[in-house]
Amino acid sequence: MPTIGEPAPAFDCTAVLDGKVVELDWRQLHENKILVLIFDAVESNVLTIQSVEARSRELEEVDRLQGKLAVVFRDHVFEILTWTDQLPDSSGTGDAQLPFIVDTDHWISSMYDMVAGQGETLWGHVIIDPIGRLRQVTMHTNPVETNMEELVRCLTSIRDEWSEAGHVFEC
Repeated sequence: MPTIGEPAPAFDCTAVLDGKVVELDWRQLHENKILVLIFDAVESNVLTIQSVEARSRELEEVDRLQGKLAVVFRDHVFEILTWTDQLPDSSGTGDAQLPFIVDTDHWISSMYDMVAGQGETLWGHVIIDPIGRLRQVTMHTNPVETNMEELVRCLTSIRDEWSEAGHVFEC
C-alpha cells in the first residue's frame, strides 16, 4: 500500500471527458493541483445523476481551491459513456472538467490498494497534494458516497498548509 506522505503512484489512463473517450497522462490528470481520485462503479448507483447535479457547488469550490477531481470507475468504457449520456450536460458537472477514468482491469485500483482479497475494487477516495504525495486514503467495502463537504475541508487544509509554507500553486 502506498504510504501517506510518500509519492502517489502515477499512471496514464483512458477516460471519458466531456462525452468523449480520451487518453490522459499523469501530468494532464494531476496538473500540479490537489488531486482527488474517487473510486466508484456505475452499477453501484452511489454517484447518481442527482448527486452529480447536487454537487456542482462543491465541484466549483474544489476548482477554486486549485483542486481537481476524477472518478475511477471499474466499469467498461461503454457503460461509462452510457451513464454520462444520462447526465444533464456532456460532463455532468457544468464547467468543471471531471474525468471518468476507465479501470476495468483494476490496475489503477490495485496501485492504490483499493482492491479486496477477492479482487473486488473497493469504494473510497485518495487525496494527492500538488507535488504528488499521498495525503489521505479512505476506503469502504460497501458503496458509500464520498462526502464532498469533507473533501472540501481536507482540500482547504492542504491549501492553507501550502500557502503558509510559502508555496505557490501552479495553474
